[in-house]
Amino acid sequence: MKETHLQGFKFSKGTLILPNLSSALYDPECWETPQQFNPNHFLDKEGNFVIKEAFLLFSAGSRSCIGEQLARIELFLFFSNLFRTFTFKLPPGIKKLRMDFIIEGTLKPYPYKICAVPR
Repeated sequence: MKETHLQGFKFSKGTLILPNLSSALYDPECWETPQQFNPNHFLDKEGNFVIKEAFLLFSAGSRSCIGEQLARIELFLFFSNLFRTFTFKLPPGIKKLRMDFIIEGTLKPYPYKICAVPR
């Protein structure tokens, strides 16, 4: 590590720099609807999956998560089995899910109920 300059700011050797991942995850220049869950953010015009550089789920750089690949595989297996086994529906009387979030140390969804109906 050495002293460095970035955009006119001087950073001394050993300075701890914590990136603000939200600046990329909620950037309107990178996402069509940054404040909403939108699976289309990850699809091209033909419906094929595309990787967005601004999607930093597991952080970035030398401090990124070493278990990222395993976590992605586990998530794929978990959700593909759920979607293969169940059809998901809203409970009777519920018309719409709340799509905003609670702001604390991290962002978390409001609690809600959903019905998993065996296929």
